[in-house]
Amino acid sequence: MIKKEKNKQFKLKKETNYLFATDLDGTFLTSYRDSMHVDNYKAIKMVKEHNFPFVIATGRSWWWAKKIYDQLGLVDASIHFSGAQIHNVNNNTFKINFKHKFEDIYSYIKKEEIIEIVKENNLIEKVDFFSVVGKEHQAEFSEMEDIDKLFFDAFEFVCVIKDNPRYGYKLLIELKNKYQKRFVIKYWKHGEMREIVFSPPETDKAIALKYVLEQYNMTEKNLIYFGDNINDIEALKLAKISYAPKNASKEALNAAKEILDNTNDQGAVAKKIIQLLDDLDNEK
Repeated sequence: MIKKEKNKQFKLKKETNYLFATDLDGTFLTSYRDSMHVDNYKAIKMVKEHNFPFVIATGRSWWWAKKIYDQLGLVDASIHFSGAQIHNVNNNTFKINFKHKFEDIYSYIKKEEIIEIVKENNLIEKVDFFSVVGKEHQAEFSEMEDIDKLFFDAFEFVCVIKDNPRYGYKLLIELKNKYQKRFVIKYWKHGEMREIVFSPPETDKAIALKYVLEQYNMTEKNLIYFGDNINDIEALKLAKISYAPKNASKEALNAAKEILDNTNDQGAVAKKIIQLLDDLDNEK
């Protein structure tokens, strides 16, 4: 375990607004089928009682995350595909349409760009299937010809290798050498499966969080962020105070201002939120 000081037990200040933001997988959710720790509900209730925004920042889609929002009764903006999209799930009165604002910037990655990525690289033939994410759609295909059926603008393209992890890393190196100046490329491990994800330049949760903070008239000094993986690193660095659960990756543990005593399965995020708000309420 990486040794790190406890950040002098950071405490919230009265009469100050804060924005709480968290990653989902490996952080706010437990490892068991996308479930939540029971303390999550108490933590969110306390955040609402203090009128602080609570934002989910995830690599997942907005249509998948909506079930989490519904369970928790959230109405604030949410960040998806690691910063490629900002969406407001429930609150139609929200003044800024983040979704369209962000997509206008990144929609240049269209069908023709994706075809170029696939057809120019001969190593692609061993990929099990591809995934393309558009404005409101996600499609998977296994044959190169199928890509011609996809007509919507895309802002994320994924190569999935299920049965050959060693080949996945080789392909990652080849693709980075060819495309790293044009795209943000991230590499995900899920058991034996590997995902190579292409996103537009400047796609990052930290950049998306800056947009969200502006809408609440806040800065990174007001941001409290929780994250556990490589797509959380810049957000962990951005936030005035940031936390990584005990189970986080080495990179996230290094980037966080403080390492929590608990894992995601033990409700690390909820326990820290409850502690912070209890301390605020008890402050004299």
